Amino acid sequence: MNTFRKGIIGFNSQSHHSRDEIISFLQQIVFPYFIDFKSLVPPSDSSNFWQVTVSNVKNKVAFDLLINSTYWYLALVEEKGSWMNNKYIDFPEDLLTQLKGVPIDVFPMSNDELNRIFKEEELSALDDIEIEQIKYWKSKTVGEVVFNGYD
Repeated sequence: MNTFRKGIIGFNSQSHHSRDEIISFLQQIVFPYFIDFKSLVPPSDSSNFWQVTVSNVKNKVAFDLLINSTYWYLALVEEKGSWMNNKYIDFPEDLLTQLKGVPIDVFPMSNDELNRIFKEEELSALDDIEIEQIKYWKSKTVGEVVFNGYD
């Protein structure tokens, strides 16, 4: 990610993805992964992402999948942290392979990418209000901007 895309923080906008679109996307993820559709949480006034629990039924590992509300940026967290302290993890290779086969362009983000400190020039495409929010909430990493808890 060289610059953040306008609207990435989800401030002052509704989710661009409908519940049906999210469910349709999640249904593309198959064995050995199980999607707990009952755990699906939409974006809210204080988060700019969808969240759902995914389990690997082979090794019994569970994690949460985050989907940015504006763009198809994806992240995995081993546990949902408080506010913006998410513990990001890398996508397993077999899940990345599945995601390459879905009919929409999705952008799975790595742990390193999400925890990288962004540079000021990466904010250049954003509206002033978005930049104000990023500065107000003292966001420092890419993950804190793309998957935020601003309210």
